[in-house]
Amino acid sequence: MYHLVSILPAYKTGIDHKSIKYVSYDGTSEAMTALLGGNADVLATDASSVTQYVKAGEVKVLAVASPERMGGELKDVPTMNELGIDAEFMIWRGIFGPKEMSEDALSYWNEKIQQMVETEEWKTAMTSAGWESDYKNSEDFKQFLDQQNDQIAELLNALDMAK
Repeated sequence: MYHLVSILPAYKTGIDHKSIKYVSYDGTSEAMTALLGGNADVLATDASSVTQYVKAGEVKVLAVASPERMGGELKDVPTMNELGIDAEFMIWRGIFGPKEMSEDALSYWNEKIQQMVETEEWKTAMTSAGWESDYKNSEDFKQFLDQQNDQIAELLNALDMAK
């Protein structure tokens, strides 16, 4: 995902993606070490992984790929859209059940998860992790995943990475 987020602004602005040297790291910690050590010029990562470095004044966030500005330490960071780049990309998490889950079970989990995301504990956890909550029930999440598949397929085709 981070490879796609890092290439997205170039792709959307017509920059040849082949002119960009992308280095893949085993994780955000390794990538952040490269950035802080001057071995990488930029880094694409999730907001929660960079917040502590922003607070310490060690990195500057250039833009976020979210549809709207984020809160907290990143409240003053413009979106790519605000910078004139028609690009959005969400790093998301989901909860999945078995393919043959019954309608009763699906309804139960939709209700329980909806209740969970409305609790103060959830809101506090989201804030402390630097995450934005965008709960979607199972049907809305399925539609979102279909949109994500389309966006990823477009990028992979543009990057000559689709098989």
